[in-house]
Amino acid sequence: MSSLPENTVLTSRLDYQFALTAVLEQAQQKVFIFDTDLSFGGFETADNVERLRALLVKQPAVTVTLILQDTRYLLGRCPRLLGLIQRYQHVMTVYETNDEGKRVSDSFVLADDRAYLRRFHVDQVRFKYSLDDAVTVSLLSLRFEELLQLTHHQISTTPLGL
Repeated sequence: MSSLPENTVLTSRLDYQFALTAVLEQAQQKVFIFDTDLSFGGFETADNVERLRALLVKQPAVTVTLILQDTRYLLGRCPRLLGLIQRYQHVMTVYETNDEGKRVSDSFVLADDRAYLRRFHVDQVRFKYSLDDAVTVSLLSLRFEELLQLTHHQISTTPLGL
């Protein structure tokens, strides 16, 4: 993974998975994820779910916030991740975008105030990442806050929303 160049446009699915792992490993306080549906890149793998679980156990004040354009994949195909969200629902939140938010065509992951992974368009593999780029993360954090305004509801992962 150390040979994966940062702040360079990359186009390999495998490199994307490596970059996602690297960004998640950087997290100490917060993780923000904006994605179409989590079906691309390995969010639901046992290793990445374990990375998030270890972070939540190690840092009780950590927050993980997901904004998805479509939650069906998460709810139907990601049992490990869904179980983690249910267990840590006090610090893990999932939102679904409204119709306007569904027109956004990129996706990104932020870890704390330094690391990011950004796919330029959801129909392509092209992406950039960095483990130390506070300027880009700051801009994407503002964008994440704007995207929060385009959500129509928080997703409940418990039966009947209880």
